[in-house]
Amino acid sequence: MICIKITSPAIRLLVLVTVVDMLSFSCTSKQHVDSGQATQWTGDSNIAKPDSIAISMADIGKFPYITPPEGYIYDRYAKNRNFAENFHFYRDSSIVTAGGKYFRVPVLKSGDLKYRKDTFSDSLVVAYYGNAIRQLGGVEVYAGDKPLKMLDMIDDDLGNQPVAGSYRQFIIRTPAGNAWFRLEYDYDSVRQVVYSVLFEGSVDEQVFFMPAGIMRIALERNGKVVLYVNFNKDQSILAPDGDAQVKEIARLMQMDTGLRFFMEAHTDSLGTPERDKRLSTDRVNTVIKRLESLGIKKYRLDGTGFGSERSLVLSDYDENKSKNRRIELIRTDINETGLREALNKDGKAVLHIRFETGKAALRPEEHEIVEEIAKLLNNDETLYLSIEGHTDDVGSSDSNNKLSLERAGTIRNELLDMGIAAKRLRIAGYGSMRPVVMNSSAENRAKNRRVEIVKIR
Repeated sequence: MICIKITSPAIRLLVLVTVVDMLSFSCTSKQHVDSGQATQWTGDSNIAKPDSIAISMADIGKFPYITPPEGYIYDRYAKNRNFAENFHFYRDSSIVTAGGKYFRVPVLKSGDLKYRKDTFSDSLVVAYYGNAIRQLGGVEVYAGDKPLKMLDMIDDDLGNQPVAGSYRQFIIRTPAGNAWFRLEYDYDSVRQVVYSVLFEGSVDEQVFFMPAGIMRIALERNGKVVLYVNFNKDQSILAPDGDAQVKEIARLMQMDTGLRFFMEAHTDSLGTPERDKRLSTDRVNTVIKRLESLGIKKYRLDGTGFGSERSLVLSDYDENKSKNRRIELIRTDINETGLREALNKDGKAVLHIRFETGKAALRPEEHEIVEEIAKLLNNDETLYLSIEGHTDDVGSSDSNNKLSLERAGTIRNELLDMGIAAKRLRIAGYGSMRPVVMNSSAENRAKNRRVEIVKIR
């Protein structure tokens, strides 16, 4: 047997190739030396179903995972994209599109003197990659010629036109996402193998990591901060680096116990508007639950998802798509200091205090907000407030007016129980008569359901 050493630090293995296999390695051979049978997929669509493949628990290393075999190098014109959409063939007539971190490069003979006598062997290179991928738990899903009738659909970013040749595809399913590998070779006019890999999970997709101290500065300047929190592709599961960013949010909120955030999640426009909005909402809920698990109280967190309807830039190329996938933290402080600042600036503070649906009873986590109002009043005995309730437009005017007044009364009664004098508190209920935005969506109705504390003197 002959041992071919794979030099990639991510793999660190020896691929054993039999002498019989090595006899087929020549610069003119057009045979497939890696004898693994391509997976036969079932179903009317003839499209590969990755979910039928077992998840590999092997450490596949850092993207793009595999370095060339000894005596070969990657061409300097490698394509390395933060996000790309890429076509995948299955069984000649079917095609699917996957998107994610993308790398594509020709594999060439090294110019080093000690390798100059060796001829280029696409068979050796292909066998090397095929065996390496299998060692990491990969499965071959296609082996054959490029389907000529599909060539016009390929974006060949290494040349002006796609070139026909042999074509093999593999997949490694990992807990973080799918890694697709592609080998293109057996060209008539050029001696090279083109190695491609596309990872559908989260790989360096985050634009930058923002520590708590930098977030605090951004909040002081702008009242909000834009974060690029990574999730597994098309899922609401936090990627490891995304979880690290959420932990930094928790650290910020532990440093400043008065901070309260409204979170807005946004996606690019890869799916339907409904799908994008649902995904962004699920991601907000994931972040909120994770922060709660880190000790942040629920009353300090709220949010919604807007999908792709509020893009920062056009989702017309990879970098822009990454910019649009974001979470914005909007400061909505309800601590004593924040309330005082709002009253001094605007004469009122707007609170989105949550009550039981259709009732005047406070949710348990909202009592701490009332405690902050009591602190404000205790520290300034000259302050008198009007507590004013507002609803959305769901229900009749009479019922909304009554409900908003009862909710204002609930807050006043709690403040009275905390020792605040009755003469310093008035209440009013305006129902849906004074909306801050049109009641045209669930998000807008949530903004209109509020309590305002207004400075009388």
